[in-house]
Amino acid sequence: MKNIPILLIAILLVNLGCQRESTDNEVLTVFQIPKIINTAADTTKEKKYFVSNQVNSTFPLYKGKYKFNTMIDLNPENRDTSMAKDFIGERFLSEVYDSLDVNGFEIYTDYQTTIYHDRLRRNDNLYTYYPVFFVNSTNRNKLFLAKDSHAYGIQEAIDTSDNEWRPIEGMGHDFCGNGTWGMVVKPKEFIIMLLRKYKGEHKTSLRTRFRIGETIYVSKSYEGYINESQFTFKKESHLKNRLLKTNGKAAQILFLGAEPNEKNWRTK
Repeated sequence: MKNIPILLIAILLVNLGCQRESTDNEVLTVFQIPKIINTAADTTKEKKYFVSNQVNSTFPLYKGKYKFNTMIDLNPENRDTSMAKDFIGERFLSEVYDSLDVNGFEIYTDYQTTIYHDRLRRNDNLYTYYPVFFVNSTNRNKLFLAKDSHAYGIQEAIDTSDNEWRPIEGMGHDFCGNGTWGMVVKPKEFIIMLLRKYKGEHKTSLRTRFRIGETIYVSKSYEGYINESQFTFKKESHLKNRLLKTNGKAAQILFLGAEPNEKNWRTK
């Protein structure tokens, strides 16, 4: 699969754009976390938090590139399709990889904001997410790397049983090695990713990890809610099976450098 599939191109055209100019927006020279709305969300649908009792496989959702503004509408009807010119397909990534830097992004999270999104685009429910921003505040172009409609990222939390950072998510199973692409992020532009917002009874510190190329980004911590059982592994999960088969060595790949508690996956 050397070429980007037609379906992926359609997804990117939906997601790559920024909002139309409006009187409610103010163009900024310094990044500030914008107000995010999604006027495409059908508010008549039931709204649901993600609920989990084990470490989940995940693929954070890529929701486009934007210019610094005070408000962003994720509605694809309001996209600026001129952003598509900064898309770099898999065939051409090697030509620009050495000239564009994947380092130097600033990463911000906004856990207090809830984004309602139809994760399957055909589901009867809206699910809760929160935004993560990859910001280019430098004066040079940067390269953001992703695959299909997602990037590589997870959430981790403080496990109060040992007061250590432990993953509550791991990388989803990738059935195809192709489909990687890049986006040129110019000065005063940023990327929006959506991460799952879980419902739980346990209040703790959270943070996010992302991998762009060989670089691992770790956000500042913030308070959120999970279930304490989210540090454990489902018996037949591909994450647990990979850890068992590799004697734990797969953790660096599956959790982007985060370390699960061995007692939670070692038992067969």
